[in-house]
Amino acid sequence: ENYPKPVLDCLMTSLSTHDTMRILTVMSKPPQNLSKDEKSKYVIPNIDEAKSRLKLCAFLQFMLPGGAAIYYGDEAGLSGFEDPFNRRYFPWNNIDEDILNFYKKISEIKNEHSEFKTGRIMFEFCSQKAVVFKRYTENSSFSVAASCDDDPFYIELNKREVLFSHNCTVQNEKIILFKNGFVILKN
Repeated sequence: ENYPKPVLDCLMTSLSTHDTMRILTVMSKPPQNLSKDEKSKYVIPNIDEAKSRLKLCAFLQFMLPGGAAIYYGDEAGLSGFEDPFNRRYFPWNNIDEDILNFYKKISEIKNEHSEFKTGRIMFEFCSQKAVVFKRYTENSSFSVAASCDDDPFYIELNKREVLFSHNCTVQNEKIILFKNGFVILKN
């Protein structure tokens, strides 16, 4: 919030880089102090949970201000520890279609709605495990909510339209976000 708005709008946001562990590996919460040999052979044991966490992180990366920078291969489900394991070849013959389609969808949403590109942001709720904010222009707005809490997180629907959601359900005019759940509501 201290950056001037034009700077905030064009900040490059990244989850992985050539200097860091790949986001899918980070989200798997790998054992600490693995040897270089163990890192080279590491297979993520809890891949579904790691993918769920990755989707939550990428969702926020795309919905918050700034330009989402995807380190090649993250959108295809590439994993890896720090250099040199984060620089493997793009997995052309082993693309995770679920992750790729997710990245395509959130990219489409960001590109189609100016609220997510250059709109303003107003935080409505923040805790250590959940966040609700509004992205808006003078003509329209969206509410965005995300939760990594083990307990369900509730939001009033208030006759808003669900644009996109993951790990949530609508019940009695409330949206219930489950762990690693998120939603975009058209206000």
